Amino acid sequence: MPPLMTVPDEFSLSLRRDMLHVESNKVGWSVSVPYYFMIWNISEFDATEGPRTQLLSLSTSAAAHQGLEGHSQATLMLLVGPGQKLSEFEEFYRTALGFTGTETPQALPVGQLTSKTKFDEATKLHSEYTSWQAKGGPMVVAYMGMNGTYQSNRANFIDFVRAVHSGAD
Repeated sequence: MPPLMTVPDEFSLSLRRDMLHVESNKVGWSVSVPYYFMIWNISEFDATEGPRTQLLSLSTSAAAHQGLEGHSQATLMLLVGPGQKLSEFEEFYRTALGFTGTETPQALPVGQLTSKTKFDEATKLHSEYTSWQAKGGPMVVAYMGMNGTYQSNRANFIDFVRAVHSGAD
């Protein structure tokens, strides 16, 4: 069966015991996630009218919705700007992710990081992001999930931030 997704040359993907290990061969970041997380995008591109970006998008495990039938997975996104400035990169993706800049910061148990959160009542979608400057460029981690799935998988968001933060040169 042909592969549904190929890993670009800028990245390496391997299995280490029960963890998928993703590494940027170019920028110097790496992260390991549970093998059952589904990677659905890994790429490097020039954003439309925006910065050069490395993107890793994946889905967490499924959880039940609150107030709705069914289950869904939450989404984790890592956006890295090789050689970019944090202020410009973060501003571009903050806007692209639909944040207004008026959200209240929330402390994360990772270094001195804070996150911004929002909830869309109409869609029942929670969104959160954090950002920091790493040696290879700024990093933005975004997390999105439906009401219920978001709360059930938020620990995965924190673990992902911790893993990326410690795996960045």
